[in-house]
Amino acid sequence: SSLLQCSAGSFSVSKLTPENQKLTGLHEIHMEVVLTGASGSSSLFLWDLRRGIMLKQYRQAPPTKRGCLSLLGEHFLIAASDVKVNDAGKSKTTQNTKTLAWTLENEPAHSHSFIPYNVTAFVGSSCGNYAFAGTQEGQLLVWHTPSGALINILQDQFQEITALALNNSSEFLAVGCADGLIHVLRVPFLLSNMGDYSVGTLPLHALPITSLAFSASSKSRLFSTSLDQTFKIWHTETRSCLCNISFPTSLNCIAINAIEDAAFVGGVDGNIYKVNLWDLPEKDFGILDVRKSGQLPQICTGHKGAISSIDINLDGSLLVSGSDDETVKVWSTSTCQQVSSFSKPNGPITFVKVMLKPISTMLGTSMPKDKTYPLISALANVKSKTKDSITIKLPNTNSTKTKSITHLPNAQPNLPVGSDSFVADQQLQALSQWELQQKVISSEGGTFVSEDASNNQNEKLKQEIEQLKSVNLQWKALNNEMLSSTLKNFEM
Repeated sequence: SSLLQCSAGSFSVSKLTPENQKLTGLHEIHMEVVLTGASGSSSLFLWDLRRGIMLKQYRQAPPTKRGCLSLLGEHFLIAASDVKVNDAGKSKTTQNTKTLAWTLENEPAHSHSFIPYNVTAFVGSSCGNYAFAGTQEGQLLVWHTPSGALINILQDQFQEITALALNNSSEFLAVGCADGLIHVLRVPFLLSNMGDYSVGTLPLHALPITSLAFSASSKSRLFSTSLDQTFKIWHTETRSCLCNISFPTSLNCIAINAIEDAAFVGGVDGNIYKVNLWDLPEKDFGILDVRKSGQLPQICTGHKGAISSIDINLDGSLLVSGSDDETVKVWSTSTCQQVSSFSKPNGPITFVKVMLKPISTMLGTSMPKDKTYPLISALANVKSKTKDSITIKLPNTNSTKTKSITHLPNAQPNLPVGSDSFVADQQLQALSQWELQQKVISSEGGTFVSEDASNNQNEKLKQEIEQLKSVNLQWKALNNEMLSSTLKNFEM
């Protein structure tokens, strides 16, 4: 028998002869890969983290900007860019943004579409069903990706959006803006367009937000960096700043290891600073200036350009960084020494992401059939709007006033039901239809009520309850079927 040994990011088999190891292909299987994007490239690259070998080249990619490339679920990759390169190799900014999507298994682009705004930040949900984009004009756009339907658009609430981040469960969305404000939103309310989706605003940064990251262990802890040379830790529920650390340079990006004992921030000066969060003096934990403190942070030095993106591997032993000097470097997180470097000259690096190698890539299988839906096949025209009239009941009076409101034609799409999000999509569809017919909103002390809302409210509530009961019965049937199958196997 063979002994399977597991190390960080790789598997190896011992007690096999070299010939058998070569035949079985089990000498060493590297599981971690690095995905990189660059502003001057027409491709995205997938690298082996340990060996620095290029594994895949995702073609037809537009020049990617920092913060505009994201994974979407387990199987998709999506990029948004408003930069176009002409035949002479010069780039220019256009008025529209092109989005391209790839499956991680295939190098050619899976689908593409256009957005009539300049997108400055983009993020996809972990379930792969929703995508969020921030624009230069301050709009926040939300799509249901399997159908390509625009679910919601927020306008006149933010300045230019410079960073977006979702927590692990995609329950909260953090929106960083050019005015230094961070807005935390509740995603379920944002998707259903019902209730108060705002958790609060975090106001202490003085210059544009450059990166945001939620804690892996707490949905109420948020990390942020800014051009004001500070790194902050927030408690979003109380809207309080837990820690404020100043650095000698503006900061572009952030990475936190899984146990959150160390934070790495990438600077415009080309250095990566490591802060041991558990070693901060208790009296200085609120506000700390590393330039004046007696204990300077560890520094990863070696890049010749500004650090644009960093990420930590799964076990926290390695840090990967991308820079404007067109190189990707791998560092030891414990010693801050460079371990390796790989590059393919194609412009400043704007995105690095460490992830597990797709299983289908190793086994030669295709993507699951329930994930082959057209990804953002036809994005809704976000500038197409329609108007509707509603009645405003003025507070403390018996008078009413008619007001026109603007809503999107695709704000309540007929969402398809996927096998991995059956309950969520059913509830979203029910709530969206209910809200569309009632049009009940609260604003400045007044209540906006449509004429038929009071007559139909009880009926709509009954319909929603019946739909949820139907979903519950289907889940119970599936549960019983699985239980019966388990008992049969046990008896055998």
